[in-house]
Amino acid sequence: MALALQRGMKKISALPLVLASFVSVGFLVPTGTLSAAILSAAPTVQGDTADEQSQAKPDLALLQRIRQAIVKDKTLSVDGHNCKVITKDGLVRLRGPVDSEDEKARIGSIATKVAGKDKVTNELTIKPATSSHFEER
Repeated sequence: MALALQRGMKKISALPLVLASFVSVGFLVPTGTLSAAILSAAPTVQGDTADEQSQAKPDLALLQRIRQAIVKDKTLSVDGHNCKVITKDGLVRLRGPVDSEDEKARIGSIATKVAGKDKVTNELTIKPATSSHFEER
């Protein structure tokens, strides 16, 4: 059972705080333990992720407008509709897999129309083509 702290209206799990404090004071965790697995699964700080989405009202409003425009486009695949949109200080970062180069460009165009020119970094990736089990031989 995870220890939880009540703070205002939000409930915050104390497990990440406890793990982070062990790491910050230099305790070593032996390889192969559950604790090591938990720590190795923690996100790294290599770039913005959806967890690092700005909570500023203008960024959230921008995120909402872009997300609505993407979902409204019925030509996009499920992956396209589910791409990550991260807004911070008025800038937009797009991440995740999409089905094609055209879809990548289309989502980038949608985000640019909403956010403005030079405000979007398109880091969407093209999924590799998969072969069907029912191909003719």
